[in-house]
Amino acid sequence: NSGTPVGEKSITIEAKDKPPSAAFLEPPLKVKIGQPVTLDLEAMDDKGVKMIVLHIRSVENTTMPLMVPMRLTEGTKTKGIWSGKIEVVKNPGQCSFFADVQDEKGQKIRTEELTFIVSVR
Repeated sequence: NSGTPVGEKSITIEAKDKPPSAAFLEPPLKVKIGQPVTLDLEAMDDKGVKMIVLHIRSVENTTMPLMVPMRLTEGTKTKGIWSGKIEVVKNPGQCSFFADVQDEKGQKIRTEELTFIVSVR
């Protein structure tokens, strides 16, 4: 007797691919008109993040958000910091922003929408 019960079968369990996770790192609360704004996001995924697109709604573009591709600036595609830069915000008011994150397997998430104020000074 080898110690294996008669009729026992081996079962293989395949690990499920998890969707990505992401969060903005210290987003600005207030920026000045005419100054560039850089937004950083920490993103993680077990198979790797494929791409992140930053969406910005401002006084100038309330109906059609500005879309900015973010780039990996630190770390790896499985855990890294991604940055997106808005060259210039032209009008005072409130801007909101969020990011769409897609992993290598095509799974997508959207971050929470955050805001900052654009001021004259």
